[in-house]
Amino acid sequence: MSDQFFESAVEAFGDGVVLRLRGAAGLPAQADLERLATRVLSGRPKRVVVDARELTFIASFALGQLVSIARRVQSDGGEVIVGGAAATVAEVFERSRLGGMMTLVSAGRLEEILRDIGTA
Repeated sequence: MSDQFFESAVEAFGDGVVLRLRGAAGLPAQADLERLATRVLSGRPKRVVVDARELTFIASFALGQLVSIARRVQSDGGEVIVGGAAATVAEVFERSRLGGMMTLVSAGRLEEILRDIGTA
């Protein structure tokens, strides 16, 4: 996998979506991330579960897209959960102090959530 590789997938469930991120969410992925945010928000989900287990890097722009998603989802009374992030990616979330906007969970807890909603 190259440093520029980025891939995403959106899977709907009930009143929410699972957003799977893979690779490096850097500047080259900017257009993809903008389209992704538009797609996710178009369904007005109440719950967004971000599967970050295969995310290797997250740039500030990508973090900003997730913040936009979180603000919109929270304004509609929903929640955003980010799970399974590698230590370097989790550190970016922690340093950004986004705990009030997004709930960070371990890979194990993410697996439980995905099983519960039927998308494991």
